[in-house]
Amino acid sequence: MICIAHRGASGIAPENTSLSVWTAIESNADMIEIDIQITKDNELVLFHDKELARITTGKGGIIDYTIKQLKRKDIGKWKDKSFAKMRITTFEELLMEIPSKTSLVVEVKPQPKQNIEERVLERKIIDLLDSYNGIGNGYISVRDIPTYSWFIENTSKYTIGLMQKKRTPSEMLELVKLHKIKVSQIRWRNYGAIDYKKLKQTGSKIMAFYGDIPDDWDLLILNQVDGILTNYPALLSGYLAMKGIK
Repeated sequence: MICIAHRGASGIAPENTSLSVWTAIESNADMIEIDIQITKDNELVLFHDKELARITTGKGGIIDYTIKQLKRKDIGKWKDKSFAKMRITTFEELLMEIPSKTSLVVEVKPQPKQNIEERVLERKIIDLLDSYNGIGNGYISVRDIPTYSWFIENTSKYTIGLMQKKRTPSEMLELVKLHKIKVSQIRWRNYGAIDYKKLKQTGSKIMAFYGDIPDDWDLLILNQVDGILTNYPALLSGYLAMKGIK
């Protein structure tokens, strides 16, 4: 059973920051999930939302700003005043500082204003991973089949996974079977026992998004998922160890 830190240890530290990633590493997470977006001047940064407003000041999204402008924004104070003055982390900064064997789940977050056809975000993700230490035992997580197909055609080094998003379990299952998807990142709360069984039979690894309490974990363990995304990796890794689950 794989413990995946969701946006780093985001229950403890501000999400998608160097601190949340390091906290996840120290929590014995097996993998660390991060969200990657592209700025106005084509820098890659760790950030989840379409808009800045929830966790920092400013209107619009990441793609509306240069990296210099974004580096002026506080992305920690929203979590707690003790994190005030924390700055956005670039993907390259993170890859430079983390241990070489760190397993990452790199979630690709294209936004509407991007020129999707040129695939600048996707190309730069591959270039940076190739230049540094890759993603260990992790995977690149995408939301649609065209992006999945683009990665399959343009790199053989990295496992590519598909997020369920708003698809039903049946719709997700058909895509997994049709495209032979190796990793399925599912919204598990609308899955029944038969849905888990059918998805498991495809051979795709099942990563459940997300679970933070023992009741969640017990249900997912019962249904034999391969990994759980959680905001509290220290708690999950400790729980799995207590249960003797490897």
